[in-house]
Amino acid sequence: MKKLAISSLALFFLVFGTYKSKAQKKIPNGYIKAAIAKMNVKCPFMIDAEIRLDSVRVYNKYLFTVYNTAVHNTYMPLGAKQFEVTMKKRMNDTYTKDPRTKIFRDNKVAIAYNYKDKDGNFLCYFVCRGK
Repeated sequence: MKKLAISSLALFFLVFGTYKSKAQKKIPNGYIKAAIAKMNVKCPFMIDAEIRLDSVRVYNKYLFTVYNTAVHNTYMPLGAKQFEVTMKKRMNDTYTKDPRTKIFRDNKVAIAYNYKDKDGNFLCYFVCRGK
């Protein structure tokens, strides 16, 4: 599970790797939409041994959703509910504490995660946002 959370964090750097957050406090208008459109051209792709990134959708300047598939179902011994609890805690911890996600917190941008299993069945949905 730890690998999944760490690998999911890699998404931030795929999408926003070129953004110079140290020099600017505010995300430029349209930046998230443009970065995600560029990334979606490469989808779907594996972000680690278990998770495939299918797409990312921008809903507005304050929310984008990451659509993932757990392709090998190695989490099944834990159960879908425990998968959700574990991922939600780790991704929320990352969102609220990691200095690399400060730009999202500062701009009140929420990141939603939608997971399905390899058969397309819904696993979980959760949103990471600042306090």
